[in-house]
Amino acid sequence: MKFACFFSSYNNYLLFDKLWFKNNESKLDNVLLFNVDCGSNEENIRYRDAILDPLGIINLEADEDGKSTQKHIELVDNYLTNNKIDCDWIFSFQHDCYPIQEDFWSLFEKKIQDLSQYEQKIGCIGFKILNIPQNTSPRSDSYGRGNIVSEITNSKHFGWYQNLPDSYERSHHFVVESAAWVAVAINRNLFKESIILDHDFYLNLWCDDVSHQFNNKNIATVTFPDLVMHHDSAAKNILGIPNSPEKTGFHNSDNKAFNHHYFWKRKYGWRWGMRDGPGAELRDPRDDFSLVLNNYKGTINYALYNRAISDGPISMDKLEELLEQ
Repeated sequence: MKFACFFSSYNNYLLFDKLWFKNNESKLDNVLLFNVDCGSNEENIRYRDAILDPLGIINLEADEDGKSTQKHIELVDNYLTNNKIDCDWIFSFQHDCYPIQEDFWSLFEKKIQDLSQYEQKIGCIGFKILNIPQNTSPRSDSYGRGNIVSEITNSKHFGWYQNLPDSYERSHHFVVESAAWVAVAINRNLFKESIILDHDFYLNLWCDDVSHQFNNKNIATVTFPDLVMHHDSAAKNILGIPNSPEKTGFHNSDNKAFNHHYFWKRKYGWRWGMRDGPGAELRDPRDDFSLVLNNYKGTINYALYNRAISDGPISMDKLEELLEQ
């Protein structure tokens, strides 16, 4: 099985050879690697042109909507189609997030085969993310993102599947509201069939939007808790790349990416996250979602709202039962 992986790059080409390729432990024999630039400056473009070929990375050009990660998935899919490459899963990696298992890709393939009866019901796949330190102290590893399931907004670092009961860690897989964008696998065929590209979400919430579009069609996002990624923000910072896109000029009040919370509320009818932005009033997004709950009857999000983290992991078999209730 071949896999395609892409990176959306913005003035951070140093991270390819100094971080991702330096620390990635997985064998890349059956992996195609792609890069899409999001408007880097001339100095970074020169660096890009010098390093992509030696690293075996295929560069793709976005003529329009160049900052849209969903557009980048479309570009990768077009390349695979035009070159008649058989590939079912497209991965998106942040430059500071990489596999730490040598046999990661074969493990992933085995997991997919175990769930072959659900190949038309799983749209996204996430992983165990070891956050190092990703602005959390003490470190808090994550398995996905969420606002809706009961108890997910109780912890200090709200809105993440974190500090879960042991039953989650021991499970083969479990359903989450949305995958963590730092490393996510997208079902190529289901993406083409079911996702309406939304270029309003550049970086923040792009992956949550994909998962929620799938959720509305009862196509799940699942996490494989024993497939592990390092999210090494500390190493990125040492190389002079800030965590926050605001500090790079990519995501600021002068462009529409700054308004991702507005776009989310307009699209889904409820507000994502505990705050709309820096300094905003603290609130519980479950309360906001409850006001439009009836709009989601019969969907994965409705089922998640009526579950709690403490109820234990939701397998695909269990999800089928919940959707039939």
